[in-house]
Amino acid sequence: MAREMYLVGVDEEELRPEPKPEPPKGPVKKIANFWYHYKWPVLITLAVIALVVWLGSQFFTRNEPDVRLQLVTSANLDMNDIGVLEQELARYGTDADGDGAVEVDVDYILLEGDGQRDSTNRSKLMVHLASGDIMFFAFDPALYQSIIVEKESDDYVFFAPLDGVSRDIPGLSDSGRYYNWKGDELQQKLKDSGFPEDLIFGVRDTTGTAAGKNSQKMYEACMDLLTAYIRGEPKK
Repeated sequence: MAREMYLVGVDEEELRPEPKPEPPKGPVKKIANFWYHYKWPVLITLAVIALVVWLGSQFFTRNEPDVRLQLVTSANLDMNDIGVLEQELARYGTDADGDGAVEVDVDYILLEGDGQRDSTNRSKLMVHLASGDIMFFAFDPALYQSIIVEKESDDYVFFAPLDGVSRDIPGLSDSGRYYNWKGDELQQKLKDSGFPEDLIFGVRDTTGTAAGKNSQKMYEACMDLLTAYIRGEPKK
C-alpha cells in the first residue's frame, strides 16, 4: 500500500532501469576507454619499472676502481685534497679492468680520539681488515702501531714485503714492508693541504684474507702501483 502511495503520478517509463552502456567498439575506442579508466595505475607501474631498470643498470654497469686505498689518519682532510691524492696515485697504476682509465679510490677513515664517530669508523675499519676487500693501506704511524703492529705475531705480519723496491730508497722501513712518504714529491705537493708529514703506505699480505682470488688480483694491482710510486716511476 505504502509503495503505491509513493508511486502515484510517476510515469512507468521513469521506473524502468537505465540500460547498460554499450561497450566501445573498435580498437581506438577500446584503447581510449581503457586509458580513461586505468591511466594512473599504468603510469605508476611504468614509473616503477623504469626506476627498477635504472637502479639495475647502475648496479651492473658501475665502474669499479682499479685500486682502492684505505687511508687511516687523525688528520681532518678536505675531500678535494683526497681527490688530488687519488689523481696523483693513479699516475703510477695500471688499467686493471681494461676500461681505458686508471682509477684510484681513497676510502678515508678519520680517527681523532674518542666519540661516536670514532667508534663507527673503527668498526668500519675492522670490517675491511677482516674481509680483505681492501689491500692497499696508508696509516698515521701512531695508528699503524696501535691498530696493526700490536696485533701482529711471529706467525703473521700485516704488510707484505716490497720486493720490487731497493732497500736504499729513503722512507722504506727496515723490514722492507712499508714506505713513509715524508719528504717525497707527493708529500711536498700536498703538505699544505692538511695531510700528515708522516704517512706510511703498504700492501697487506693475502694470508688470512676472506676475499679469495679477488684478494690476489687486488694485491697485484696495489703492489704494482705502490712499487712504481716508491721508485718514482709514473706510468702516465
